[in-house]
Amino acid sequence: MNVTENAAPTVISFIDITGNLTASIVTGTDLVSMSIADTEGNTPYSASLSGSDSDKLRFEYLNSDSSSAFIEASTTLAAGTYNYDVKITDSFGKSTNYTGRSFTVATQPYLVYAYGYDGGSPASEAAAYGTLGDVGGDGVGITSGSVIAMFQSGALGTTFSPSHVGGDNELLYSSSLTTLSNTSGTSTGLASFGYLDFSGDAKIALFLFTSSSEVGDKPASMYNGAIPYGSGTAKQYSLYAKDIAIEGVVSTAVYYFELESAHLGHTNWGMIFQTGQNNNNTRYFLMPSTGSAP
Repeated sequence: MNVTENAAPTVISFIDITGNLTASIVTGTDLVSMSIADTEGNTPYSASLSGSDSDKLRFEYLNSDSSSAFIEASTTLAAGTYNYDVKITDSFGKSTNYTGRSFTVATQPYLVYAYGYDGGSPASEAAAYGTLGDVGGDGVGITSGSVIAMFQSGALGTTFSPSHVGGDNELLYSSSLTTLSNTSGTSTGLASFGYLDFSGDAKIALFLFTSSSEVGDKPASMYNGAIPYGSGTAKQYSLYAKDIAIEGVVSTAVYYFELESAHLGHTNWGMIFQTGQNNNNTRYFLMPSTGSAP
């Protein structure tokens, strides 16, 4: 009779769930999947975590014999590299250690969106606020089914058709911009979107951005006169339309609002919007009101 020593269990695979590895990760998010096998099938298995970041992680078993599990977040995780060790043990106490394991959580992308909205034909800032869904421009009494209401309820980052006023709000571009202004040229800021072509259908240009500190040059106010304007008002910008018959500053306003649920990790967003439609094919430059025309 041959007696064979009990073999220790092994992890067949550790697979990082890359689609979930973007900050900010909430508690309970699955980060790594793992499958356990044992020659003798000495189940149920048990597993434990150790290492410098093990206190931020926990196991979630997917079946009764514990052969399949997720390593998930036990707290909110920011961007960075997380280190951990795993020990798996069979029902007879034989174990295997896996040390020096890690995964990296990427920084949340800070997308900026460019939209063209063809609903309504406002001719003033006040009328534009009404068209977009906030008559007072104060965040109070948002009109149901409006552009702003739909942004708030989950439509940000998509093309949609608001029932208030009607028309289509078309997502034209999105890009991970670190600054909105074009003080460094056309390769950064709003001008990096290129041409917004409204020549076949007059639209209101909208630019949506997170209020995160990671996005620079967010306006506190917009100046709609000729630039440079020497007031020196802090965080005051102008939206300049270029490459058209009559170039110049276009009439705009800036508006900040809260989402019902976070989008890309943020609930507070800003919107630069034109106060009237245009039918141009143009590039838009965000310039300090004290700066020169691009």
